[in-house]
Amino acid sequence: MNKSALIISIISAVLLTIGCGSPVDRGQTGLVKLNEKAYAYIAVDPSSENGLGANAGFVIGTKGVLVVDSRHTPKLARELLGAIRTVTDLPIIYLVNTHYHPANVWGNSVFRKEGAVIIARPETIRDIKKYSPLYMSYYKDRDPVKYKELQNIEIVLPDSVMEDDLTLDLGSTKVTLKYFGPAHTEGDCIVSIDEGGIIYTGGILSKGYHPNLADRGVDFDNWLKVLEIFEGMNPEYLIPGEGRICTKEDVELERKYIVSLRNMCREKIRKAVPVADAISSISAEGVMPGSENYLHKNILSFNIRSIFQHEVVSTVNPDFKFIFPSDFRAGGGGGNRNAGRIFWARQTEKGYEEIEVQWQPTFLKDLIMQDIYDRAENFKCTAQERELKLKSKKRVVIGEKSLKGAHGAWFHETGKVSLRGWWTLTMVLEEGKLYTILCATTAGGRTGLEEENIKRLEAIASTFQIISEVETDKAR
Repeated sequence: MNKSALIISIISAVLLTIGCGSPVDRGQTGLVKLNEKAYAYIAVDPSSENGLGANAGFVIGTKGVLVVDSRHTPKLARELLGAIRTVTDLPIIYLVNTHYHPANVWGNSVFRKEGAVIIARPETIRDIKKYSPLYMSYYKDRDPVKYKELQNIEIVLPDSVMEDDLTLDLGSTKVTLKYFGPAHTEGDCIVSIDEGGIIYTGGILSKGYHPNLADRGVDFDNWLKVLEIFEGMNPEYLIPGEGRICTKEDVELERKYIVSLRNMCREKIRKAVPVADAISSISAEGVMPGSENYLHKNILSFNIRSIFQHEVVSTVNPDFKFIFPSDFRAGGGGGNRNAGRIFWARQTEKGYEEIEVQWQPTFLKDLIMQDIYDRAENFKCTAQERELKLKSKKRVVIGEKSLKGAHGAWFHETGKVSLRGWWTLTMVLEEGKLYTILCATTAGGRTGLEEENIKRLEAIASTFQIISEVETDKAR
């Protein structure tokens, strides 16, 4: 090889190296090429037309294509499929649902018709089936225009269950699905290639959006651990559930958001600030510098409410307990072991059921019926202000004791909304502390169900038990 040919060869090699190693534009939307086998599909904005900001992606091997999430509607799924077809004609052999939210799975039918095997965690399969009808009802009631577009969507469940970490061979490319436990939802699954160099995070990570902390299955502590795992994997590209392509620095911002908002809400809980007041006083700017510009601003209020619900019991650390059915959840409250309030509730096909306990120090040595009546007349609920109308006195069993109590009907009216139901109230006097226990239910005027619900709530109230601080710490 002569000198000129050698120089040309060296220059060509350098140019080729530069071209192959050129950095990805992390601010790009739409179809983004990460390398020769991995692509992200980044939503332009959080509008309904763009799938509420939910991202997707795909990985190509010599045998076929694996798709990560199917987007919010079949129309948007077909848009993703069209983008895939600009890159490859290979068959779609797998679709992974990273979690159950509609923006990620309601396009499943498009990829099922392409012959894809749809894979998800068992929790995700369960929740698609359980909550998709509820989401559809929400659109029907709140957004008729969107409901008209969505009402004929075929909800397609995954047909392959991911029990443990799973490696799929696409031919020359291996993709690993990992589960680190509940975080954003109970069934979060991540998709990793190049030994963790590229991670599709699902809803566990976002950028420029308020992360959604409000799912029923959220686990804040484990979420933070998963973010640490992401950082330890030292990825080159993280494809978030929402927002532009991330770096490790964005993982740290997500961690700071969760930690900061939790601490702020815990402080409000300790001060017994009602959740509605916390929502009005906690601003996005106060949560973390820069988060005032985050998209999905309405999510912040849901996040605050969720933290109150999940953290109130551990923060207040009350000195009593009940034996609740598994579907009862703490709804809110605040205070400390000395004085405070907490309520638990559930909604079933038989109506709404709630138990609230309020406690405070007292100099009373005994209770008379008038104390019960006075308390009922002045009782202010955490969940909503109700007017309690007394019907008669009633004996209520708490533990092995039959205590004085009262029962009647309650009313709540605000604007065009008028609610009513039944209630039972009793009080427990124990070592200088007074506990008020209110059972309340509504079944839309279905008297038989409301009677049944009240009896069930009274049975739960009968399990009320004072416990020591040591026992409380063990329970936590």
